[in-house]
Amino acid sequence: MKRAASVLLSVLLVAASARPLHAADAVEEARILFTAGAQAYAAGRYADAVDAFRATHALTPERPTVLFSLAQAERRHYTVARDPAVLQAAIAHFRSYLELVPEGGRRADVVAALGELEAIAASLEQKTAETTVSKARLLITTQTPGAVISIDGVTRTTVPVIEAIAPGKHALVVTAHGFIEETREIVAVEGAILPVEINLRERPSFLAVTAPEGASVLVDGRSQGEAPLGSPIELPSGAHMVTVAQRGHDPRALRVMIERGGTNHLDVSLSTTRQRRISYGLVAGAGVALVSGFALAVGAAVEEDAAQRVLTRTEEGNIDVGELGAYESARSSRDVLRTGAIGSFAMASVLGVAAVATYWFDNPTPPAESGGTARGGRYARVVPMPGGAWVGVGGSF
Repeated sequence: MKRAASVLLSVLLVAASARPLHAADAVEEARILFTAGAQAYAAGRYADAVDAFRATHALTPERPTVLFSLAQAERRHYTVARDPAVLQAAIAHFRSYLELVPEGGRRADVVAALGELEAIAASLEQKTAETTVSKARLLITTQTPGAVISIDGVTRTTVPVIEAIAPGKHALVVTAHGFIEETREIVAVEGAILPVEINLRERPSFLAVTAPEGASVLVDGRSQGEAPLGSPIELPSGAHMVTVAQRGHDPRALRVMIERGGTNHLDVSLSTTRQRRISYGLVAGAGVALVSGFALAVGAAVEEDAAQRVLTRTEEGNIDVGELGAYESARSSRDVLRTGAIGSFAMASVLGVAAVATYWFDNPTPPAESGGTARGGRYARVVPMPGGAWVGVGGSF
């Protein structure tokens, strides 16, 4: 049905242009064409409406209603066809209407329509002008993980950034967590490719180590001094081996991950070595033996004094059998106690030397694996031998 109507409208338009008309006939023909255009406009067939209204306008150029209808149909047709020529025709016919109708009529509607259409036309002209200017190409790369790139305040998170930009100066900002922000001003040249590589510098990372006073602190095999450390240790981010060692304590080696751009804290406690505890036991044993030796020595001195008193009385005269027995008993007790004292003092000496040796050589080698303890290096141990005790010292130095 629509196709038949379009054919009929085309026939009317051809007929109107093919034959001359008298004034009355022209008015009748214009009425028929205008009615057809109105029906096509109401049906949304704006191209057909434009053709009908144009033919009507050609027959009655001074009628404002026809001119307004033509411009309005062209306006609607542009929204569908997006033809700049149709847009310019609508603007021209709306302006003609304003000239034809100085006041009243549909001027308010025409002014509103012109504001809309002229804004569209200006935008089209600007885009056309921009496309005539050769763009510059910008290529930005970075090896920084998680980098965020901002160009003139617009953020890009995908790397590399490859895009066309207008020639001239641009502000470039690259940021990333844990890295120092970098800002650059770049100049893009028309028609050229501008490659830019920005690799950010890491923010300083620190490790604060808390350890027993006097303990040696090493990081990755390099000495950092003794605890307490005066300040945190500056390190690159990533994995590091921290070793804490102290004489008489089981050393520890800990693998730590340092986060970039901050201070990491590590609290290390050390346990007393078994060898150190043995040395304390040896010291206690030496003390007991020493006290026993003194006690036995005192007892031997008492018995010696008793024997001497009996011996003094023999010089004054004869002594009876009972006193002689007392004398022999005192001498015998003296000898036993003296031997015991000598043995105790000898044992105290042996235990004391063993205690000093185990204490002095209690310096374990730091472990090689994370979180462990090591027993090695110098060591001392007591080796019992027939007839006494000896101190054996060995180990690797």
